[in-house]
Amino acid sequence: MKKRIYISIFCCTLAVLIFYFISIFFAKAFLSPNNVTIGNPPEFLHTENINFKTEDGKTIKGWYSKTSDSAKVIILLHGYKANRLEMLPKADLFKEMGYDVLLYDARACGESEGEIVSLGYYEKKDLISAVKYLKGIGKKEIAVYGFSQGGATAIMAASGLSDLKCIISEATFDNLENAIDNRFRKYLFVPGYIGTIFMKPEAEKILGISIEKIQPVKEISKIKIPIFIIGAENDSRTLVENTMDLYNAANEPKELWIAPDSEHENIYSTNPEEYKIKVQGFLNKYF
Repeated sequence: MKKRIYISIFCCTLAVLIFYFISIFFAKAFLSPNNVTIGNPPEFLHTENINFKTEDGKTIKGWYSKTSDSAKVIILLHGYKANRLEMLPKADLFKEMGYDVLLYDARACGESEGEIVSLGYYEKKDLISAVKYLKGIGKKEIAVYGFSQGGATAIMAASGLSDLKCIISEATFDNLENAIDNRFRKYLFVPGYIGTIFMKPEAEKILGISIEKIQPVKEISKIKIPIFIIGAENDSRTLVENTMDLYNAANEPKELWIAPDSEHENIYSTNPEEYKIKVQGFLNKYF
């Protein structure tokens, strides 16, 4: 009997230790840089290479594309561990609507400097510097489109950016704990809160902050400019309920669209015409 108890205790302890070390590995992998060479911009953008420094000394690289004599610029913020290439379809869309576009690699991604990916917390500094760059070249009418992490970045930075006219936030998580929970459930088939419990200490050690500070749902209530929140009906990484929590916490004026038959990364490609109509309608109203 005692032998069985000891074996059970040993197996449980071993399972906990294995999951603990797996969680440490995931925390490090989750926040590690994803630098790649981007190369030359596509010809349709008619763009110029740009770079600017953040307040903490990171060099951020990107592209700025003019659209005839447009005075209005939309900054495009890519998702988690992606780079400016992810924003090319949206750059094409917004240029077709008549706007200039600025797309850049967030810190620790693409060709930009940085040691960690922070799901929007430190990336706020990149956006603040991008706005300063645009103001420095005489651009005063500025909007932001952010996808996933990019949306979180925009929301968490916006209250300190009085120059912004409006925000479009797509497939954006409400808080980091839910973002982690949803991904553990999707990819490891375990209850998400277990992943958060084990990952949290190592993640906070790497980030240098409590992950409770990465909560767009709390920051969105500070925003006084119009915001359009877009979610996906079948998104398993940012659940509809997460999107609704963001929307409910936002101030007016605000708009919401839960795109049908779509997942985290294919809202535009699944619903191209409706997407264009809704986004153009929002921009016509507020930008």
